[in-house]
Amino acid sequence: MDAPQDTINPFFDPHGSSSSSSSTASSPPYPPVVAQNISSLVPVKLSQENYLLWKELFLPVLQTYDLLSIIDGSELCPPQYLTTQEGSLTSTTNLAFVQWIKQDRHCKI
Repeated sequence: MDAPQDTINPFFDPHGSSSSSSSTASSPPYPPVVAQNISSLVPVKLSQENYLLWKELFLPVLQTYDLLSIIDGSELCPPQYLTTQEGSLTSTTNLAFVQWIKQDRHCKI
């Protein structure tokens, strides 16, 4: 579902350096981010007074780990199962779906 045009995306990068939405099922170039690493990667805790600073520190983390497109909704979840050329659903799991779910879980920690 598309966001309304007048909605402001808090993770919008005016320089256009957001991560690509064409991710593959291969391993990311960096080790997965875990909750214990966040405090070392973003040394500022979010508060009502420091959103802009926190955002400037947190965006590169999301971009580095290819999570920004999941957070901002530009990368939609792929289908769970592959389809045939005729469009029929198969019982074969889509590896892109598996990878997307893993990345989505990283976003929730």
